[in-house]
Amino acid sequence: MLTDRGVSPELAAGEVDPAWLSGCDWLHVPGYGLAREPLRGAAVAAASFAARVSVDASSTAAIAAAGRTEFAAAVAALAPAVAFATEAEAALLPRDLAPTLVIK
Repeated sequence: MLTDRGVSPELAAGEVDPAWLSGCDWLHVPGYGLAREPLRGAAVAAASFAARVSVDASSTAAIAAAGRTEFAAAVAALAPAVAFATEAEAALLPRDLAPTLVIK
């Protein structure tokens, strides 16, 4: 699979409009969005406007790109209710990533 996120990695926290999440019950954040700034800050900003948040670690490469500590800190800033990870991804992250951790 080849991912192409277009210009989305350049989205900055200050550009997130709270109206985008109006009426939204869940915001799901893929780990790719946490791999680097400025998109990481935009994801955290969006999460602050969401009722509930879930996160998917996405890949060990995304965790490595961000750095394990930075990635875990970004997930913590999202305060997700649910986190999804493979066994390999979960092994790189704290076990208390979210109240519910789903190993896929």
